[in-house]
Amino acid sequence: MAINKQQVLSALTHVIHPALGKDLITLNMIQDMIVQENFITFTIELAGKNPEIASQLKEHCENTILKYVSEKAIIDVQTDFNHVKQQEIEEKEVEATMDSGLNPMSMSLSDSSNYAPPTTIDAIPYDEMPALLQQYMDEHQEVLKEIDRFEAALLRFKTERWIMDEDMTIAFSRFFNFLDTSLLDHNRREEKQLFPLLQERLLQNGEHSSYTKYMSDEDPRTGVELMEGEHVTFIQLSTLIFNFMGLAPQLPDVYSQSIVSDLAYEQGVQLIEMLRLHILREDQTLFPMACQLITEDEFEELFSAVAVDVK
Repeated sequence: MAINKQQVLSALTHVIHPALGKDLITLNMIQDMIVQENFITFTIELAGKNPEIASQLKEHCENTILKYVSEKAIIDVQTDFNHVKQQEIEEKEVEATMDSGLNPMSMSLSDSSNYAPPTTIDAIPYDEMPALLQQYMDEHQEVLKEIDRFEAALLRFKTERWIMDEDMTIAFSRFFNFLDTSLLDHNRREEKQLFPLLQERLLQNGEHSSYTKYMSDEDPRTGVELMEGEHVTFIQLSTLIFNFMGLAPQLPDVYSQSIVSDLAYEQGVQLIEMLRLHILREDQTLFPMACQLITEDEFEELFSAVAVDVK
């Protein structure tokens, strides 16, 4: 009897990654599978350049297929390294570690409206925050106002079945312009003024991930790096939304226009939720942690340096 693809996939659920503790199917590491009669070929998409693990997984896959599928199977297993998958897994491990108490910055996008800072982080009133952090938080409030305007226009765009009127055009143009100027400048200043020292202190105090070193030779990751990664994601998402909105009216038929407009809407909703959660994480978790790890004198020096840069 010929082997089918589902038999192979089911069998591979028994292959557990030695470092991640989950099966290869759950980790979405099996790619490009072809099954013809008794011949089976696929690629194990690895999240790290580790020949020992690659060889171990390859052998385990072959033995598992022979055991659970067919002893007559002819198996060709390839391995490949995927940098994107490495980053995704590392970020998941960072967030999982944070959820257990280390540098707790994680929460799913759907939970942004219910966000609450971890109990391990003491809340600090706005009036007691250093001037530099107050400046960032004030700018966050402006971002939230722009998000609300953009969200209202986005919902109208969907309600009107993707027909954009002048008010929507103005609202979308205002939002993308705000992202390109004010928000981009805000994020760059955080990365230049606050994040380097905070990153140093987080590492010194053990407030970082503990992911296995087989995946990367880089330093352990912190909440600062998560925030920096989201800064990049904001740019990517906003560019994608802008391009989709510009492309839709140029398509020849209504069906295609609707599909692209719907994609723009969905990406817009994702961007809104990411921005709101990002601000909550910084205001209620990252900034209070900064107050614990950076002295008042150091904050004054940072703020003084900001004033010099402005001049």
